[in-house]
Parts: sequence; C-alpha cells; structure tokens
Amino acid sequence: MNQIDDLLLFMKVVEIGSFFHTAKLLKISHPTVARRIKNLESRLGISLLRVSTKEFELTCIGQQLYAILKEQSGAIDVLLQEVQNFVKPKDEPQGTLKVALPTVMSIDLITPYIPAFLLKYPKINLIVRYQNQNIDLIKDGYDLAVLDHIPTQQSLKIKNIFNSSIRLYCTKTYAQKNGLPLSPDDLANHLVTGFMLADDKIPDKVPIINSNTGMVTFIDMPRRIVMNNAFHSIKLLQSHEIICGCFDNTDPILTSNDIIAVLPDYHFMALKYYMVRHPYSNDLKTLVFCDFLEACLSSGVKDLK
Repeated sequence: MNQIDDLLLFMKVVEIGSFFHTAKLLKISHPTVARRIKNLESRLGISLLRVSTKEFELTCIGQQLYAILKEQSGAIDVLLQEVQNFVKPKDEPQGTLKVALPTVMSIDLITPYIPAFLLKYPKINLIVRYQNQNIDLIKDGYDLAVLDHIPTQQSLKIKNIFNSSIRLYCTKTYAQKNGLPLSPDDLANHLVTGFMLADDKIPDKVPIINSNTGMVTFIDMPRRIVMNNAFHSIKLLQSHEIICGCFDNTDPILTSNDIIAVLPDYHFMALKYYMVRHPYSNDLKTLVFCDFLEACLSSGVKDLK
C-alpha cells in the first residue's frame, strides 16, 4: 500500500471521526485502518493522532497535515474526474446509490419520476430512504441526500436546490360559504390550521410576511388545530371547512381550479432544501442522480416523463 493511499485514508478517518465507521465505509477491517495509520506515522516520523479506547484527537501536526490535504482535495477530484472522462468516455453509470429524500416534498416532485430515471440508467440500483430527521451521511453510508437544513459535517458538498414557503389556501366552496379574509388580522374570524416548530413547541405569535414589501406582521397562532405535517393539510383543505397552510409549490392540488390562495400577497416561514453529497461520492452514477434531482425540482421536470 503506497503512502498516497494512506494519506487519503488519514483524511477519511479525520472526516468520519471514527476508525470503525471508516472501516465500515471502505469495507476493510478496523485493525487494518489502525495499522495503516500507524505505518503512515512511522514513515513520516510524526504522531498524527492521539488515540484512546473509543476516540481520537488530532495532534497539532495532524491538524496541519489534514488542512493541507483538504485544501488540495478539490483539485484532485477534478483531475480524477477528467481522467475518468478521458479514459472511459462511453462508460455507463452503474452501481448502487443510497439516498435520503424528504418525505412530503418527494411525493409529487421526485418519486413519480424515479421510474424514468431507472429506465434511462438500467445499470443503477437505488436504495431510497424517505425521512425528515437528521442523518450522518458519512457514518450511515449515504451517497447523497436532500435535506431541509445544512448538516454540521463541514466536509460535505452542499447546494441549495429548492425553496418553498408556507402560504394559506382554501377551496372555492369554503370561500362561498365563509368569505375570504382581507387582512392578516381577519384570520382570527376563520378556522385556520396552526403549526408547531421542529421541537414541537407552539409559539404564541407567528410572523406573516408581505411577499412584495417584506413587511412582517405578527398574528396570534391559530389554536383550534395545530399540525406538524403540511401533507395532511391538503386533506383537511379538501373538506371545504378550513383554511390551511401548505408549502406553495410541493403539491399539484394547489394549482387546481378549485383551490384559492388566501391573502396571496403573504407567506409564512420559508423553507430551503439542500442537496448534500458524501465527500467521496464523485462517480458518474452520483453525478447523473444529482442532475436528475435538479431537473425534478426545476422546470426541467417535464423532460423526465
């Protein structure tokens, strides 16, 4: 095993934060990882890690070496990709991808187009986990994910690919029976869904933002029914008895002729989605799936049908 391989292994151990999880990711044994790091330290004549029973920390020289390697890793990725494209320009993307996707947003914007992706790339296998909780791409072995937050792992490759806002909607039947609120304060006279925060707390006040001016008005949080899932708001909406907060561009039902935007110049909180890639997932199958996701979440989605 040459020294460059062991330097790259050292980088992975630092970024993953565990000999065990590095071994699991690379499909080698835990003792092999430890031995190769020790051999690297012996060849360099320096101590890179201080290892205890269950964890390790970088020495000062280890921190400096990691910083140098990290700075150069982007250029190495580009070089390797160019070599792969030159040597194997006609290779088909192939292999297994493990991805995590947001549960609700994917229902209409991503999942319906997955069969077309699989037909286009017959040598790619997908393992898809729909979830909304925090995950650790590196330790859990995911190639990429779409998340509604920026993860704490700094080594991941992150790109904002989709934005959505909560807006209010009702059906025409509701509007005919009850009329429509003309201002944020008028919402107090209607049955409106409230929402809880990620930590299950329900604030007393909620900001509603004028999309044209940016002006923020605080109104009382509706309390008759409070929810944590916008997908179920769609079902409530179809009862014709309630005004619901829904993410504005995640469900085709919201564009139907029967649905009316309530206070169309206003929105509640905005939500950003990020495409997050494992730092070592740079192969062709990952890149084509990244392109697929961006097409799903943009006007290019029609080309996938």
